[in-house]
Amino acid sequence: MFANEKIECMSRDDLRDLQLVRLKKAVSWASEKSAFYRTKFANGCASQIEKLEDIEKLPFTSLPDILATSPFDFLTLPLSGVLRISCRNHTGAVVKMYTNGDIARNVDMLTRALAATGVHRASVVGILGDMSDGQLLDLQMAAEVIGATTVLLGEDMQSAVELVRLTGMDTLLASQPLVMQLIVHAQMKNIEPSTLPIKTVVCLNEAISNPMRRHISDRLQTEVHDLFASTELGTAGLFYPCGKGQGHHVQEDYCYTELIEFSGAKVIHEPGRMGELVVTMLAAEAMPLIRYRTGQAVMRLDEPCGCGRAFVRLATPFGLTR
Repeated sequence: MFANEKIECMSRDDLRDLQLVRLKKAVSWASEKSAFYRTKFANGCASQIEKLEDIEKLPFTSLPDILATSPFDFLTLPLSGVLRISCRNHTGAVVKMYTNGDIARNVDMLTRALAATGVHRASVVGILGDMSDGQLLDLQMAAEVIGATTVLLGEDMQSAVELVRLTGMDTLLASQPLVMQLIVHAQMKNIEPSTLPIKTVVCLNEAISNPMRRHISDRLQTEVHDLFASTELGTAGLFYPCGKGQGHHVQEDYCYTELIEFSGAKVIHEPGRMGELVVTMLAAEAMPLIRYRTGQAVMRLDEPCGCGRAFVRLATPFGLTR
């Protein structure tokens, strides 16, 4: 199912034209408004973007850069223009700030992602976790945009198990550790996890792949999909599972991806090679992110996808989902 068929199925030429327009704007915005990128691009490289491949002229942004820099040096506007501030601890405290437009775009991406996993108007979607997490808030709004019934489960596993059964919940959104906790608590209540009404689990992971996916699927007898809930990227919606199980589609209207060699910084252009994923956000307002090295090992799949989406796909070292 498509949430935005016009965008998700647009021609590759039109998509690249859109990416170039947004890339020029994103780089110009970052170099003018962000103290961090003003310094990063001091050699004038920001003015040299004439085609998508020119992004290779720009320096990388790394996690150490983010952790060593005040979030206000990334910020492009006064605090009065910020709608939301969130802080998540990963390898360190990462503060993210969002404008109203940033949140709207995150919700748009997640709406597409949930639709691809089968969420629809008649779905009952449970959200398990601390709702002070902005990514869970965006998921709630995305499910409600679709028209699904949302159930906020919190982090109390005892009540969560009961709510799953009471509401006939068919879709569960949660991090992989919390899904595992839910399974354990169901067993503690002498409930066989596979008898719960859940048919689909969407796991939010700090990595693109989820090594526990098979175990969760076996215990709950469900389909399990993964979303890359990167703290640094500030959204769980940039990559979403293909409806045919053929990797993860990249939301290319909102980001530009590159693969680089693990041993250095050379960009990989040849198909079928594994490399480190580098992401540039094309529409971030509050906190731009240009050529961010994610540390994720992926392979790009360029051939047309059977699900009908034109977005390029990424596969992980763990292989495709089917």
